[in-house]
Amino acid sequence: MFYERDPAEQMPALIPFIQDGLSRDEQFIYIADDQTVDELADRLQQSGINVDKESDRGALKLWTRREWRQPGQLSSQRKSLQVLDFISAASKSGFKGSRFAVEMTWTLGPDIGASELEHWEATLNTIFVPGFPGRIACQYNRSRLSPEVMLAALHTHPLAILGDHVYPNCFYEAPLIIGENGNGYSSAARVEWIFSQLKRARAAEQERERLEEQLRHAQKMESIGTLAGGIAHDFNNILNIIRGYASLISYQPLAGEKVAESLRVIDEAVERGASVVRQLLTLARKTEANLTSTNVNDLICELSKLLRQTFPKTIEIVLDLNAPVAPVLADPNQINQALLNLCVNARDAMPGGGKLTLRTKMVDGRHLQDAANKLARYVGIEVVDTGEGIASSVRNRIFEPFYTTKGIGEGTGLGLAIVYGIVKNHGGHIEVESQPGYGSVFRLNLPLALSEEKATQETSRESSAREYDAGGGTVLVVEDERAMVHLLRDSLRRHGYEVLVAFDGKEAIDVYGRYKDKIDVVLLDLGLPGIAGWDVLLKVKAENPNVNVIVASGYIEPEFKHKIYEAGVQDFIDKPYAPETVVHTLQALMSRAEANSSFH
Repeated sequence: MFYERDPAEQMPALIPFIQDGLSRDEQFIYIADDQTVDELADRLQQSGINVDKESDRGALKLWTRREWRQPGQLSSQRKSLQVLDFISAASKSGFKGSRFAVEMTWTLGPDIGASELEHWEATLNTIFVPGFPGRIACQYNRSRLSPEVMLAALHTHPLAILGDHVYPNCFYEAPLIIGENGNGYSSAARVEWIFSQLKRARAAEQERERLEEQLRHAQKMESIGTLAGGIAHDFNNILNIIRGYASLISYQPLAGEKVAESLRVIDEAVERGASVVRQLLTLARKTEANLTSTNVNDLICELSKLLRQTFPKTIEIVLDLNAPVAPVLADPNQINQALLNLCVNARDAMPGGGKLTLRTKMVDGRHLQDAANKLARYVGIEVVDTGEGIASSVRNRIFEPFYTTKGIGEGTGLGLAIVYGIVKNHGGHIEVESQPGYGSVFRLNLPLALSEEKATQETSRESSAREYDAGGGTVLVVEDERAMVHLLRDSLRRHGYEVLVAFDGKEAIDVYGRYKDKIDVVLLDLGLPGIAGWDVLLKVKAENPNVNVIVASGYIEPEFKHKIYEAGVQDFIDKPYAPETVVHTLQALMSRAEANSSFH
């Protein structure tokens, strides 16, 4: 990293470098002068990093040259051993890697020569090789170091940082310096050392390719997730209008039996549409899992009854269940959906019959390549078939959304993508082993539920279905879909409510400001034009912390939904809904409020 005079020039690149390291649970050591250390601490605090907390746990060490400099003349060998000692200590403390940012003027001395620097930097290059869990950024003040030293720095660094950009360094020569004077080893030892480094580099390159493939898949799934979230919001809004007006028609006095049947078909179609949206959200890992302590053996036993009733008799269903297996923290419905999808695929892979085996066993995290916690234990579920198998060219794509080898009308390509989304949503892992002609094995590994207390089920917020007395309060309906506003206004007025409406965020804030003393409940859609629904929520809560708010939306990120409840929202209604659902929710809320004497 090259900068001119002002230490602030270092910050645009240093802050992201440190943030990235801390997010990966790596230790970061910074070595500079007192002034820069203090400035960096302030900048990190402003960026959202709790400097004291990270320092206390040993993840962040902001040092001056006093903690880094060694007595006497610079020794590349002793200095490298010091770096390795720091890295070893970080590893023993449980950190996944080490990062350094070193101010060269202060750490090596202002009178350092170009040859000494080049030797030291070249020695560093023998430590920080590809695959090694460490990175180091050396910082050079162009106003304090000689041109010869700067040229030596350019020769020994593969990347150069200017401002907040990283550039490939065309002056990099990758000098190989071994031993304190460059001749500390025999020729045979040098050759052996070079080959060992090449082997490490090759293994690191293979690992890099594997991680890049995982990253590409994660990015693809993230794009699908963004698309699914947008589709869910817009599509559920459309379904909401259809369901609402169909419900309105059902209350007409002239609605006969044929109309009622037509409305039932419309409602079923709306539910099918909403189900497709839920599937998209599941495969994109955008849904909330209702986690509870679940016995997978019981789940599989129940599933096997369904399979035996519906699968062809030519398919033998075998259960090989480890008894007992520990419970997992899972959503039983989602896990059942994932297993059913795998079993249906297995059935289709055995058109002439075969054997479908469902197996469970305990799995040690050390045996899972991608397990984040190698000390954790998992329950493994295997779905094994004796079918046609999967070609390697297809196997790499089977979890992609909408990818299918089936003909038109035979499959959507969502089945395995949904399985992948469900397993990942549970913090688990999925593997597949298959060869053409030899069947397939799908392995699902789900983390254990350590105790019943770990099962974090969100308290059900569904409104009570019992009828309360007719309304009598005032409701502010904030919704940008005008057709839905008109429907809600008519429906709520029929139940005795006075209704105020707003079609965007600014209007909502204005209306609430004028009538806040008489408004009992705000029915708020979050996807508003202009000022977003979240900002409207914060504004009305600032004016009246006790305001009752019900949020209605076509889709909200699970994490954001939790944030909404923390902000004081009393209830949440998923679209598509019928107007009666809103009425029941309002009546239940106002009844609770009356009981608690919280209304004005």
